[in-house]
Amino acid sequence: MRRGDQVLYVEVELGQKESPTKWRNQAKLNESKVALCAATPKTRQRLAGDCHLDKLPGVATDLETLVKVKFQTITEETPLWLEEW
Repeated sequence: MRRGDQVLYVEVELGQKESPTKWRNQAKLNESKVALCAATPKTRQRLAGDCHLDKLPGVATDLETLVKVKFQTITEETPLWLEEW
């Protein structure tokens, strides 16, 4: 994903649980930062929690919230990330 001068490889994850190795590999692509997009808020919180426990900094969002709350108002200035750790 590119937004302004920020470029991140974002994993769109529909599952409930992923291997910590997957997130570490993704962080290598993003200068030590995980960027994930889950299907639901519950899944986002779970996956972000897993990354946090593995001491991987990152950002997360979810499709359900983006569609419900922000979809009609997304601009270049609209924050996409619902969590940052």
